[in-house]
Amino acid sequence: MLEDLLLSDERLILRANTTTTTNSAIWIGSISWKASSKINITLFDSMVTDTSIDADVLGFVNAPFMSLWDHADFYHPGLMDVIVYILQSMGEPMDKIEKMHWMPPEFIDFFCSYFLARPIPMNAYLQWLAKVMHFIKTDRKAQNMIWKDSSYDGDIDPAWAIYRLPFYPMHAFVGERLVQYFFNSRGLQNNDC
Repeated sequence: MLEDLLLSDERLILRANTTTTTNSAIWIGSISWKASSKINITLFDSMVTDTSIDADVLGFVNAPFMSLWDHADFYHPGLMDVIVYILQSMGEPMDKIEKMHWMPPEFIDFFCSYFLARPIPMNAYLQWLAKVMHFIKTDRKAQNMIWKDSSYDGDIDPAWAIYRLPFYPMHAFVGERLVQYFFNSRGLQNNDC
């Protein structure tokens, strides 16, 4: 059962089946307030209570017809340049970055960054993400790239409310791919949901 919904930015961080600390959680995850219009929310509840699942990470909203990486430049021109620049600047090997393009069957997508992870992999991801965010905040080229128009063609009202811009910058779309890159490039056991 989902407990302790915590609002963080525009995302809800889920701590499921816990006593009082993140370290005692079975699953920790990320979901937005729009999730009910994109996935079956009851699936989250059933997954976090199923103790037989043998996985480190569970990805939701998997679309096998096109990987998130192939999706990148198709819908958000220039996004792959941003991702590759950030990952290479963080010392990630190019062969791992390139592997994401052909998405081996054991890899999963994290559309909308909806996922659940075990505490240890989640903590590793958050530590890595903090380093990536520090890099982006301190690197002028990364800042210029991430603030460009993503060409998102959906509702831009939230973009105005969040960023005070008449368009969505690359932030959210970079974030989706960072989640996917980290969990798929670290050899963790993933499951599609």
